[in-house]
Amino acid sequence: MITIINHKLDVPNIKLITSILPIVLLVYFYRMGGLYFILLWPIAGLYAYGIILNSKALSQVWFWILISIIMSTPMISNWLEPANHHFVLSYLVLAIAVSISYSPEMRDFRLKEITASIIILLFTVSALQKLISPVYISGEYTTYLSMVGGFFKPIYRISGELTAVFANNNQLVGEMLLADPNQFNSIQFSSPIANIRTLALLLSICSITLELLVATVFILAKSEKFKHWVLLIFIYSLFITRLEMGFLVTLSLLGLAFCMENSPFKLIYLLNILLFLAIMIAGIGYP
Repeated sequence: MITIINHKLDVPNIKLITSILPIVLLVYFYRMGGLYFILLWPIAGLYAYGIILNSKALSQVWFWILISIIMSTPMISNWLEPANHHFVLSYLVLAIAVSISYSPEMRDFRLKEITASIIILLFTVSALQKLISPVYISGEYTTYLSMVGGFFKPIYRISGELTAVFANNNQLVGEMLLADPNQFNSIQFSSPIANIRTLALLLSICSITLELLVATVFILAKSEKFKHWVLLIFIYSLFITRLEMGFLVTLSLLGLAFCMENSPFKLIYLLNILLFLAIMIAGIGYP
């Protein structure tokens, strides 16, 4: 069965990416709402045109330039508002536009090269940003997230006691945000588990270590399989700890774009994308 599916996926990788990415963008923009929901419609129109009226449109540079312009609108409107993975998706759209400009036999290779650069840049900058942040490196940020239920949501929801603790802590945060900052300076959280600060610090260290590992492996390692496995380990570790569905889909798209036509990892990344999109559509996690 797996062999049959892999045979069906044995098509130029850029063709697979250009078919999937518009669907991802539609789901992502729908979940974000607001300005994104308005921008959803021109993307839907372009995709419908490419599917119904002109099947070659998805493999033409102008199509992805228009998608890139639409993607840039939220960044121009408010540079600080879009999530980090919105920028990464924009880079991937531009990478597709550049790769398509090459001859058909070179497109997968160029996309793979550019994607590797995006992955290295993404993980290097992310790790450095955390390393120079006193709040993150000290574990304060991850301690806060741990106190309000920012980690392991699928697990803690099984426990009614933990759910109550996190609900109470979130209520305190809401009250603080509404209070006069000159009169309401601090709040006292209820700790959900013992040694929460130690666990939070370990999470900070592990996240930085994993990000540096991914960047280093993509720079130095010669084995393509090893690169894929390290990226997949990061994806699944993030899935377990934080339901960052938009970022998880983006990472899986990058993994898929890093594959060549006959790579066995294409199926794994495709299944990841379908799973994470289904969770996004269900309204679970962060878009």
